[in-house]
Amino acid sequence: MKVFLVYRAEGATDIYLAALPVGLGIMAAVLQGEGVSASVVNFTGNSWRQIENLLTTQRPDILALSVFTHNRKTSKRLAREAKRLLPDCWVICGGPHASHAMDDLLAWPGVDAVVIGEGEEVLREVVRARKHAANLLPLASIAGLYLASDADHDHLARSIRAPIDNLDQLPFAHHGLMHGYGVDLRQQAEFIITSRGCPSQCVFCSSPNFWGNKIRFRSASSVLQELWSIQNELGLFYFSIRDDTFTADRKRAIEICERIINEKLYILWNCQSRVSTVDEELLGWLKRAGCECIQFGIESGSPRILNLLGKKISLPQIRQATSAARKVGLQVSVYLIAGVPGEAATDIAATEALLAEILPHDGQVSPLAYYPGTALFNEAVAKKQIVANIFASSSSEAIYVRTDKEVKPTVQRLLACLQRVEKSAAYQYDDFIAQKDRLGYCHATNLQAGEWFVARGRFADARREYEEITHQEPENPWGWLALGELAVTQSQWHAAADALQRVHQLVPRHLPVLHTLAEVAAAAGNRRQTTKWLAVAENLDVS
Repeated sequence: MKVFLVYRAEGATDIYLAALPVGLGIMAAVLQGEGVSASVVNFTGNSWRQIENLLTTQRPDILALSVFTHNRKTSKRLAREAKRLLPDCWVICGGPHASHAMDDLLAWPGVDAVVIGEGEEVLREVVRARKHAANLLPLASIAGLYLASDADHDHLARSIRAPIDNLDQLPFAHHGLMHGYGVDLRQQAEFIITSRGCPSQCVFCSSPNFWGNKIRFRSASSVLQELWSIQNELGLFYFSIRDDTFTADRKRAIEICERIINEKLYILWNCQSRVSTVDEELLGWLKRAGCECIQFGIESGSPRILNLLGKKISLPQIRQATSAARKVGLQVSVYLIAGVPGEAATDIAATEALLAEILPHDGQVSPLAYYPGTALFNEAVAKKQIVANIFASSSSEAIYVRTDKEVKPTVQRLLACLQRVEKSAAYQYDDFIAQKDRLGYCHATNLQAGEWFVARGRFADARREYEEITHQEPENPWGWLALGELAVTQSQWHAAADALQRVHQLVPRHLPVLHTLAEVAAAAGNRRQTTKWLAVAENLDVS
């Protein structure tokens, strides 16, 4: 049996939208553990002709589509085209939008079933049923699975599946990505998830309803095993932890950081969190362990708007969290929301004032949108402000709460404010000195200071910062990588080759450094070395 786990975000250029959901890799690995030929497929960027060619050539028996609100239109077409091309292929939809707009998707042409919530165990049972049963009857008994053929949906009341309690039992996502189409394996493997769920109940977010009321955590041991596995197998040493709230369990977050430091896993990474779940000590642990950026959803500087959004955070908490993050030297990124009903000029001004005070290094601004499964959507339907099937009747990628002409200028105004404060937000050398006094030696701080010097042409000072890393931690690839890149900017080819070869010795499967070594050898006129490094890169197993 052949299974395709498919995602497509038509026209997506943002890396977070264009990349595969992490869960697809996990589900593929689960099925591969069952001896199933399971492949992840990212059709983002592919033409419909290319999609048709792959489907008709590979002929999957099951096509599992990952459906979000933003990609529901292209997913609907994928389902229809797959069934047209492969009538015997079983098309199943899952993901946040599928879970909360099940009836809409069950009516899509070509869709055979919808999965609600977590898909690993459901998909495992679907494959077993399709593989061993001569009819569809066993499928109706699978908890969490809803069949288009069950017109009356009479089994819905008994189809709720309990969330997976022990997340450590799941395989690592990157192992499921080894066999795929349209997947940049190394770029995709940077994204990891160490927990499921969120402790908050924001009215605009469907995460609590999708993952369940209880946040579940992977153990620190499981997280470290995954990080080591990715580095050893794929050569990565930068990661993005995409948990809704990485610091929700303070003790576990510190344990992960301690393990990273004690096991000498020299990485850089970023994460998301809530201002109500951090403090200076915790943020200091994150920074020492290589975290260089933290993203906070602050949404607004107006207490009234925060209350309307159900954020349950206060302006003092925002100030304290961002101040603590700046003290330890983390890059602070913020998420903002515009276009809230009743939003006044004073609310927007309050957000601008808050940004000028807390000085984030960057941020994003999004208009408030409806998503199925959110309190915001459910309340709007109850008040008859929108119809329940609005996502089926609308072809818009997003359905915004407000569509008046004031929303776009508000978004632009807040983006302009973010750009203004970025200049003042940038760390200066005195800040790095203070961070070192506060935290002690930390390779992330040295790298930041070195970049500051490079930007000002002070290469000797930058070299001093990077050399401190190599002296303190000779096995840390970041110090050697920074020295190598610095030497390249100065056309010091011999020094660059020496430093970059150290990176290769420490992390043999780090592909970018091999390409840089080839470029350095070519610039130095060494054809033999150029050929050597290109051959090593080409022969590096990326399957």
